[in-house]
Amino acid sequence: MSEPALRDVVIAGGGMVGASLAAALESTGLAVSLVEPSALEPGKGGQSGSGRDPDQRATALALSSRRFFEALDLWGAIAEGATPIRHIHVSERGRFSRVRLSAEDLELPALGHVVPNPMINAALAGRLETGANTELVADSARGELEQSKEWVALPLSSGQWLRTRLLVIADGARSRLREQLDIPVNQVDFGQHALVANVEVSRDLAGRAWERFTDSGPMALLPLGGRRANLVLCLRPEAASRWQTMKDHEFLAACHERFGAHLGAWRAVGKRQVFPLVQVRARALTSHRCVLAGNAAMSLHPVAGQGFNLALRGVADLAETLAAAAAAGQDPGGPGLLAAHAKRREADIEFTARWTRSLADAFTLGLPAAGLARSGALLMLDRVPVLRRWFARRATGMGPGLPALCRGVRPPFGDAGAS
Repeated sequence: MSEPALRDVVIAGGGMVGASLAAALESTGLAVSLVEPSALEPGKGGQSGSGRDPDQRATALALSSRRFFEALDLWGAIAEGATPIRHIHVSERGRFSRVRLSAEDLELPALGHVVPNPMINAALAGRLETGANTELVADSARGELEQSKEWVALPLSSGQWLRTRLLVIADGARSRLREQLDIPVNQVDFGQHALVANVEVSRDLAGRAWERFTDSGPMALLPLGGRRANLVLCLRPEAASRWQTMKDHEFLAACHERFGAHLGAWRAVGKRQVFPLVQVRARALTSHRCVLAGNAAMSLHPVAGQGFNLALRGVADLAETLAAAAAAGQDPGGPGLLAAHAKRREADIEFTARWTRSLADAFTLGLPAAGLARSGALLMLDRVPVLRRWFARRATGMGPGLPALCRGVRPPFGDAGAS
């Protein structure tokens, strides 16, 4: 049997991160294969017809992420289901301190947008379905990687192999491929699960996102238009199981009691899904002809909604790195190339990991002194404009060293790799 054709890039994992990278590489001329067991289907919000429960999760896209999709001409498709965030209200249950962020502080029309995950998947699937350089492989990795000096071979469940000059590992926080490469991780189990559901309240959210810290963990409400919102409720595992199986009226009453009367009565709730909360950080982003992306590289607590936005900044840097390499005729899996990408990502990953974990930890400490310190910190953020603007810029993903795509600038990708 002849060896399989050598691809420039193989992306293992076709979730939002892997598909975003494939879309960013489409016009570089690089030969890309995207491996995802659930075939991407534009008409089904990026989900397969497997009959599984629809994904209730939504993503708060930071300004930097919106600009990424604008640069790829994808924002038009995503915007159809996007709800702008014009205000963010952060508070702690049982205390009067709070932080209020406004798009006006940064002279922006919105701080971000809330988009149901299936909507993002659908837009990406639509782009990749018509792409000339991306091969969609409805399969999954199975078995041991093979590596040579010039390539990596990825075995698939079907018995086929994919050979590539660069393997991008985007298969999630529990990445089996990362384990195969013996890349160690630092792991923090928050001892919590996230319960996610769409809800309806009696007052219009009016473009306001709410982050409410309670004694059992954060709860967030992201606006989905009108009185609809996406709820993320962090609970101890045993409590999450109990809340998931409550009768609807009991669940809504419990949410109202925990959240307060800001939005009036809680009227309806959709399907409730539960996900464990674990922070996983790989101690290295690269190995021989391999690079980690998304949750395989760094998974975060959902507080502040930074996970996908952090991943997308990494995708943007990697796409620009590979595009420049293609234009120069360089090897996309070259060690120097990958090392430079990893070095540029270090500061962003370190900062984002620290401040999101600090938020998650700080608001679950029950000590009286810790409560006073939290109140003081929130009060200072709210009352000191320079600190509030700094926090708002970080929340919108507009920190230093942004890749061009996340500034809305499309590099001259052209068809650099085309022959």
